[in-house]
Amino acid sequence: MTNTTIQTRKFMKKLSMVIMTVLGIVSLGIFAGCADTLNPRLQEESAGTGRALIRIGTRAEGARTLMPENTENYAALSYTLTFTPVSGYGVETNVSLEGGGEAAVDLEAGTWNLAVTGYKNGTAVLEGSASNIEVRSGETTPVSVAMKIKTEGGDGTLSYAVTFPDAVLKGWLRVYGWEDGTLARTVDLLETSPSGGGTKTKSGELTLSGGYYRLGIDLYTANGVLNWSDIAHVYPGQTTAMGTDYAVFETGDFAATDIHTETSLAAVLSGISGLSDGADRVYVLGAGDESMAPVSVSPADGSVSVTIDGGGRAVSLSGSGSLITVGSGVTLTLKNITLRGKGQDVDNAAALITVNTGGTLELNDGVVITGNRNYHSDSDSYGGGVYVEDNGTLTMNGGVISGNSAYSSYPSSSYGGGVYVGDGGTLTMNGGVISGNTSNTLSYDDYGGGVYVGDGGTFTMSDGIISDNIVNNYGGGVSVGDGGTFIMDSGVISGNSADTSGGGVSVGNGGTFIMDSGKISDNTSLSNSSGVYVRDGGTFTMNDGEISDNTGASGGGVEVEDGGTFTMNGGEISGNTAFYGGGVYVGGGMYDGGTFIMNGGKISGNTAAAFYGENYSGAEGGGVVFWSGIFIMNGGEISGNTVYHSTPATDPLFDHETYAGGGVYIGTGTFTKKGGTIYGDADAIAGNGNVTDNTATSGKGHAIYLRNSTTLRNSTAGPAVTLYVKRIGGIHGGTWTFNDTSAGGVGDTTGNWETNEE
Repeated sequence: MTNTTIQTRKFMKKLSMVIMTVLGIVSLGIFAGCADTLNPRLQEESAGTGRALIRIGTRAEGARTLMPENTENYAALSYTLTFTPVSGYGVETNVSLEGGGEAAVDLEAGTWNLAVTGYKNGTAVLEGSASNIEVRSGETTPVSVAMKIKTEGGDGTLSYAVTFPDAVLKGWLRVYGWEDGTLARTVDLLETSPSGGGTKTKSGELTLSGGYYRLGIDLYTANGVLNWSDIAHVYPGQTTAMGTDYAVFETGDFAATDIHTETSLAAVLSGISGLSDGADRVYVLGAGDESMAPVSVSPADGSVSVTIDGGGRAVSLSGSGSLITVGSGVTLTLKNITLRGKGQDVDNAAALITVNTGGTLELNDGVVITGNRNYHSDSDSYGGGVYVEDNGTLTMNGGVISGNSAYSSYPSSSYGGGVYVGDGGTLTMNGGVISGNTSNTLSYDDYGGGVYVGDGGTFTMSDGIISDNIVNNYGGGVSVGDGGTFIMDSGVISGNSADTSGGGVSVGNGGTFIMDSGKISDNTSLSNSSGVYVRDGGTFTMNDGEISDNTGASGGGVEVEDGGTFTMNGGEISGNTAFYGGGVYVGGGMYDGGTFIMNGGKISGNTAAAFYGENYSGAEGGGVVFWSGIFIMNGGEISGNTVYHSTPATDPLFDHETYAGGGVYIGTGTFTKKGGTIYGDADAIAGNGNVTDNTATSGKGHAIYLRNSTTLRNSTAGPAVTLYVKRIGGIHGGTWTFNDTSAGGVGDTTGNWETNEE
């Protein structure tokens, strides 16, 4: 590769945010299991026709879920199904379905996307989608479409009625957004509530945008508390009704506890030092604005547990420092309260909330931590919203950490615009949202726009959303380093961005990321990988889950370089886009290698797309670019990936370095294949192979392409092929060795491949 080409590659990585576009569909619906049905026998209409068996469904969340009358009866709905071809010879197809939730549709063999809209009395109320449906000739493909409420269809109505004892002193019905956890509506249940027979009843209607909502009812007596929750589905043009016998509460439903009412948050916190060991209190505030100087809370001795229902109160920081510091021995539980810094244009040399050694903070629905700028001019900055250290504990069951920043000046660094977890601290995210935060420095390194985990800290994500956070350097959503550990059991990391490396996640400096489930999607990066970036001794283990629809310059889904290690045991890397390595890029530039080990899972439907114009760039490796380091494939599948360019391959600018390797592009290093399958389009005509085939639209290496090779490696490399490939002679020249004896091979120079000569 010439120096000009090298410089072009570096330049184009910086331009990718301008010239690349994510094309994909993100499934946001609530998944439903579907009952098994008989496979209909396909009629022999044509040799190139298959059948898609569409099953439409949803699942009501919670024990008692509120839905509009009869809307859950799918026989009462009508549907439109729109099939759009991704590959093959099909054309857009529309199907109407009256009643029921199942349809058998015959389609041309190929890959299809499906959009479904459900109608009630002529109003669009539901929508759902399925992407990359593989329809094979003469076969039936079952497809489950999880429907969700069509939020753009307009407003619906929530009708409520709540009955409770006269003894209730304070009470609220609260409506929270399902996805972001923000407080949408609050109803004061004691305001103008008719009374009779020792009870009161509050009823009315709320107009809400179509969507899913979590309902919460909080009732307080002098010595008891009741907390109730449920899920409501609000459909455009429809009414969702509680009914008069749905939310009826009696004295026996209340849990005995020590209830106190206070006029301010400052009064509650200042009184904690006077509580005795073992105290367990609930404080109830009322709505209103409050300004408060920094407060550090700890008991005189032992431990105490304090729960605060803010009643919608908004508390702003006056002075400098952390608004609340939770000290050893305190378990502080918050709900329905907004905590504000001094704004993003005013410096504050501390996180808004600090959890110290032995302290515990729990965030629930209705909590908002926002508007704090932790700025240091001569030292590192840690945590814009929350700082967790020294074996402190933060638990998010709900709430929002948003609009905060960690900011520092050269030569210092910043860590965790939303949350910093370090020094043995622990964060467990069971719900809630970390969004819209920023980590930034002036001409130096910054880490974790949303979250930074380091110094022995641990973050376990069981649910929730980390989204729309921004960083210059490493990890727009999450950065893990310095011995930190991030365990992803569920949840979503999406819509985050980095100027350079790891729009979604960055792992380096001895950090560990374990992905057992969940989704990392729709993240972007100007330079390196947009989904996951692993470097400098960092390790990422993917056991399940999905890395999808991310867009970057190299490694749309994953990039591993500079001593990083990525192990793929399961899950799927799909629908990602980049110049080099639509799904995966291994190797730092051209010299510093990473390690990628594939034991299972699937790398599919990714795209390496070249840009042609004044700033010319090639495209390499629709599925994988392996430039340097180690790539070991013990199992799994690399299929359905594409590398293409906007101009014909006869253009004089094209050579063997560009526009090649539909499945895998190999530059140098050691590629070891002992199992799994890499599919190839054997007849070298793009788009007419099996739907699992990888395709290089130039014809250069549909399955695997070797840099500077004059041989097309088009045929499928199946599980029976044991292939060891090593480049002898350096980056700019030399020869390839197949089944290299130093790697354990037997010296077979053909590598058991079928070959087609150029």
